[in-house]
Amino acid sequence: MINSLILKTWILVGFFALIYFIFLLLPPISELREIDSYLPLHTIMETFSVIVSCMIFGIIWNTCDADRPRNLTILGTAFLSVGLLDFAHLMSYQGMPDFISPSSPQKGIVFWLAARFMLAAAMLASSTLAWRPFKSQQGRYRLLAFFLTITALTYWVELWHPTWIPLFWDEQSGLTPAKKIAEYIVMTMYAVSAVLFYRVSTKTRMHFDCRGLCPAASVIVISELCFTSYSSVTDAFNLLGHIYKIVAYLFLYRVLFEQLVRDPYAKLELSRQAMHREKERAEVTLHSIMDGVITTNSKGIVTSLNTVASQLTGLSNEAASGRPLAEVFKVFDETDHSPIENPVDRCLREQRAILLANHAMIVSAFGTTYSIEQLASPIIDKDGSIIGVVMVFRDVTEHRRIRDNLVRQEKMLSQAQAIAHLGNWEWDLISDQMSWSDEMFRIVGMTPQSRQPDYSSFASLLYFEDRDKVLTALEDISKNLEPIEMEYRIVRIDGAIRHIQASIHVQTNEAGKPIAIFGTLLDITEQKRTEKQLLRSKAEIEDLYENAPCGYHSLDSDGVIRKINRTELDWLGYESEELVDKVLFIDLIPDEYVKVFQKNFPRFKHEGSVQDLEFEMVRKDGSHFFVSVNATAIYDEQGHYIASRSTLNDITERKKAQQSLTEKEQNLSKAQAIAHMGSWEWDIESGRQSWSDERFRILGLEPGSIATSYDAFLEFIVEEDRTLFINEIQKALDTSSTYRCEFRIRRPDGKIRYILGQGETVLNADGKPIQMTGTTLDITERKLAEYELKKNQLELQHQSNILRAILDALPANLALLDNDGIIIAVNKRWDDFARQNGLSLQQFGVGTNYPKACYNATCLNSDIQSTIDGLKNVLSGQSPQFVNEYDCNSPDQQRWYRMIAVPLSTEEQLGAVVMHLDITESWQNKTEIEALNRQLEQRVKKRTAQLEAANKELEAFSYSVSHDLRAPLRAIDGFSHMLSVDYGDSMDEKARRYLDRIQNAAKRMAELIDDLLQLSRVNRGELRYVEVDLSKMAQEILTDLKQREPERKAEFLIAPDCRIFGDSQLLKIVLENLLANAWKFTRHREPTIIELGFYRSNEQTVYFVRDNGAGFNPKYTHKLFGAFQRLHSEDEFEGTGVGLATVQRIISRHNGSVWAESVPDEGATFFFKL
Repeated sequence: MINSLILKTWILVGFFALIYFIFLLLPPISELREIDSYLPLHTIMETFSVIVSCMIFGIIWNTCDADRPRNLTILGTAFLSVGLLDFAHLMSYQGMPDFISPSSPQKGIVFWLAARFMLAAAMLASSTLAWRPFKSQQGRYRLLAFFLTITALTYWVELWHPTWIPLFWDEQSGLTPAKKIAEYIVMTMYAVSAVLFYRVSTKTRMHFDCRGLCPAASVIVISELCFTSYSSVTDAFNLLGHIYKIVAYLFLYRVLFEQLVRDPYAKLELSRQAMHREKERAEVTLHSIMDGVITTNSKGIVTSLNTVASQLTGLSNEAASGRPLAEVFKVFDETDHSPIENPVDRCLREQRAILLANHAMIVSAFGTTYSIEQLASPIIDKDGSIIGVVMVFRDVTEHRRIRDNLVRQEKMLSQAQAIAHLGNWEWDLISDQMSWSDEMFRIVGMTPQSRQPDYSSFASLLYFEDRDKVLTALEDISKNLEPIEMEYRIVRIDGAIRHIQASIHVQTNEAGKPIAIFGTLLDITEQKRTEKQLLRSKAEIEDLYENAPCGYHSLDSDGVIRKINRTELDWLGYESEELVDKVLFIDLIPDEYVKVFQKNFPRFKHEGSVQDLEFEMVRKDGSHFFVSVNATAIYDEQGHYIASRSTLNDITERKKAQQSLTEKEQNLSKAQAIAHMGSWEWDIESGRQSWSDERFRILGLEPGSIATSYDAFLEFIVEEDRTLFINEIQKALDTSSTYRCEFRIRRPDGKIRYILGQGETVLNADGKPIQMTGTTLDITERKLAEYELKKNQLELQHQSNILRAILDALPANLALLDNDGIIIAVNKRWDDFARQNGLSLQQFGVGTNYPKACYNATCLNSDIQSTIDGLKNVLSGQSPQFVNEYDCNSPDQQRWYRMIAVPLSTEEQLGAVVMHLDITESWQNKTEIEALNRQLEQRVKKRTAQLEAANKELEAFSYSVSHDLRAPLRAIDGFSHMLSVDYGDSMDEKARRYLDRIQNAAKRMAELIDDLLQLSRVNRGELRYVEVDLSKMAQEILTDLKQREPERKAEFLIAPDCRIFGDSQLLKIVLENLLANAWKFTRHREPTIIELGFYRSNEQTVYFVRDNGAGFNPKYTHKLFGAFQRLHSEDEFEGTGVGLATVQRIISRHNGSVWAESVPDEGATFFFKL
C-alpha cells in the first residue's frame, strides 16, 4: 500500500511538473514568453521570500532550545543566510538601482545560485545528520557564524571580485552551460533531501515530524527546473519558478510554524485541561480514602479536612477551616494521657516529614478517643519554600490491640533470631504499621524496640543509591505478589554502612489482595567486605595492566587487536572502542614495516615468542614513534594459537639518542676533516691501535684500508724524523706525561706532509701506562704559511725601500703625519724645502708637531690659523682634503706654493699626507691668462652684438619670405578652387586629377611654410621656466585630436601628476608634435593606444610618448630628428618632416636630450629629458 505522504507528494510534484511541460511545449507566444512589468512582480515575490526566510530563522532560533535537534538549527541559520543572499539577488536584478556594483543578470544569478546552494546544502545536512541536539549551546552560535561567514564571502567575491566567478548569463545566448549544470546539481541535492526527509519521517520516536519537509524539497526541484529553461530574465519560466519557490517556502513555513509555535500552545491548553481533571480526581480520591487528611497553611492554620478527618475530629470542614490545628487536632500519649507536640508545628520548624510517636491518640470534639498513626509532610512550592503541611492519620485502635498480643510471640522469635543473626520485619498494609524483630534493630544499629519502626524510618535507613530500588521492589511485590530476593545497603544510626541480603514475601487475603509484606534481613557486610577486597585486588591488577609504563596488547591469529592497555592507547591517541576488534596491527605501522610484521608474525605464532623486535608506529594524528616489542603466544589445549601477550616499550628517545650520537660522530668526523686533525687510541699491552677516518686521510689512505698499529704508522714517518718521534713517545711513556712532536710523513703518492702529533698517557691503578690517546694534526698549510710569511717580510722590506725611493723621487715636498699631527716620515725634498726656507730639521723634521711648527714658519705669509684648522679637520676625518696656496718670502727669492693635505685612509684615521708643491711658474702663467681672458671677453661681447643683428635680419627675412610666399599660394589655392567649382563638371577625369594635385601641392606648401616658421621661432626668444602640467596638456591635445576623428576607437593612458619645469609654450609644441605623430601613425590600429608617462633614471626624470602604430626601422633612428627627413612615404602618412626637428631643437634649448625606440609594425616610443 502506497504511503499517503508519498502519494500526496507525487500528486503535487506531478501537477507542478505538468504546468511546466505545458509551458515548455507551447509555441513561443509573446504574451507568455515576455511579461510586461515583470520587475514589480519579481520584487514582490523576492521580498516575500526574504521575509519568510527571516521568519523561519526567527521561529527556529527562538524556539529551538537545548533539547531540540540540531537539524532544525541548521535549517534556521541557513534560512538567515538565504534571506540575505535573496535580498542581494533582489537588489542585483536587471532594472534595479545599482547595489554597490551595476545590476545585471549575471550578478543576480550569482546571488540566486549562492542562496540555492546554501539552502540545498542545509536541507541535505539536516536530512542526513542524526536528529539529536547540540552537545553545548556554543554549537548553534558556531553554526550561525559559519553561515554568516559564507554569506559575507559571497558578497565580497561578487561585489568586489566578480571576475573570479564563471559566466552564467550571455546577452546573446542567454543561460550558459555553467548555469544549467549548477541548477541540475542543486536539483539533485533537493531531490536527495526529499527522499531522506521521507525516510526520517517514517522512523518512530522522532521529536520532530519531518513529513512536511519532503514535499517542500520536491517542489523546489520543479522550481529549479524552471530556472534551467528561461531565455529571458523576464519570461514566463522565470515567473513560474518564483511561484513554485513561494509555494515551497509556504510548505516549509507551515511545517515549522505548526510544530514549533502552534502545536506547543495547543499542547499547553491540553495540559491545563488535564490538570483540572487531575485536580477533580484528587479531591474525589482524598474524600474516598480511609485515612484522615488535614491540610494547613505555612502558619499551621487548617485549610481543609477530608471526610475521615471530620469523623475522627468531630468537626466539619467548614467548622475547622481557619482555626489553629491545635484546636482541631488534640494529640495525647495514650499511656499517660500527656499532651504530644503538634506534629504540624514540628514539621514547619524542622522542614521535613514528621511521623507521630507510638501510643498517640486524639480526642474528638465529642470526647471520643482514637489511637492513631500520623504523618505530617511539608508542602513545598517550585522555589523550595514551604507553603503548608499535609497531615495524614488513621484510626489504629484495633490494630494496637492485636499488636500487644503479638509482643510475646515476637520476644521469643527475637531470641531465636539473635542466635541466628537474622532479623525479620512485617509491614501491615491495612494499618500501615511496621514491626521489626530485636535482631533487626541490632542489625540497623539500634537498641531493640528503642523506637516504633515504620515505613518512613525504614526508608530513611536505606542507602541513598539503593533506596529507589528497594522501595520500588516493595511496590512491585504488592502488585505481582511474587517473592523477592535482593541485596541492598543500609546506613546504621552510627553512620556505618551495612550490606543486607533480604527475602521479601507478601500476604494476601481471601480475595487475593495484599494485606501485609514481611521479610528477613541477613547482615552480609563481612562477606561483601571480602568480595570487595577481591575486587580491589582485581582492579589493582587491571590498573597495573592499564597504566603500566609500557604498552600491552593482544593480537588474534589474524593480527586483529583484541585487547590493549591505556598506556599504549595514550601513545597512539586512540580510544579502546576505536581499535579493539576493529583494527589490524599492521594498520598502525608505516608501509615500510608491514613486510617486517608479515614476515615475523607467522614465525611468532609457530615458535611462541619474539624478543626486541623494533617497529615504527603511527599515531592517530599522523606522527610516528618507535617501539620495541617482546611477545609470547597463548595456545589452547590442542596447541592452537589463540592470542599474543605483547609488551611494547617506547624507544623513540633511545632512537633519537642513537641518531644524535651518529650525527655527533659524523659532525666530529666532518670537524676533523675540516681541521685536518685525526685522532687515535693505542692499547700499549696488545699493541692495537684505532684510527679515525681523518687520520687515514692525512696519511693519504682510504679509511680502513690497512691494519692499524704503531709500527704501521712509523712506516709513514720520513726516516730523518722517525728517531725524534720514537724518542718523544718513549719519553712520554717513561714520565707518564703528554707528548708533542712535529715531524714529516710521506704519503703513498710521495707527497710530504708536516704533522703535529700530541698525546696523553693513561695509567692503571699501579701507575703503569696502559693506553695512550692523541691527535694527528696536518700543519702543512701552516708551515707553508710560515714560509710565505718570511718571504713576504723580505718582500715587504724590499717594497719599503722602493717606496722610499719613490717618495724621494716625487717632485713634491712630502711629509707623513700621524693622528696627532707628528711628522713620522719625510722625503728628501722636504729636507731641502725646510733648508731653503730657513728652517732646521729640528723645527720641521721627523718627530716634530707639524701644526705647531707652522706657527714658527716665516715662509707662511697667509692666515696661519686657517691652515692649522684645515690640517686638524683632515686629521680628524671631518674633511677629505685641505688645499691652500701661499706666497713664501724665502731668503733667496719670493716663491708660490700649493699646500695639499689628505688623509692616509678614508675608512679609518691613520694620519695624513702633507705636500708642498712649488707653483711659482704656474702662478705667473695664471696672471698672464687672466689678462688674456679680459681681452677675450671684449671680443665675445662684440661678436654677440653682431649675431643679434644677424638674427633680427633673419627674422625679418623669414617674415618676408612667409608673407611673400603665402600671397601667390593663396592665389593658386583660390583660383584652383574656383576652377573646381565653376568648371569641374566640364573637365575630364585627367584634368580633374591635375587640378587636385595643384590644390594638394598648394596645401602642402602652406603647411611646409608654417613648419619652417615654427622651426625658426623656437631658437628665438627668452625661455620662461615655469612648472608645466604635462598630464593636463596632453589630455587637451588628445581630446582635440579625437574630436577631429570621432569615429576612431582610441584608448589614452596618461600618467597622473606628470609635471616638468620648462617653457610652457615650447613644451606644448613638443607634445603637439609627438602626440599628433602618434595619432597619425596609429590610424590603421584598432583600437589606437597612446600613452604618456615618466620614470626615474640616474636621478633624472625621463618622459615618454608611446603608441601601438606603424613604428619605424631602428637602423634609421639617426635620421628621425633631421629637418625634412621622412621614414614613410607621402602616400602612407602625410607630413612635412619638420615636426621632430622642431621637437629636437626645443629640447636642446632646454639643455635636454630626445631619442626614440621602435619595432616595425609594433609601435614607437619617444623619450626626452630636460
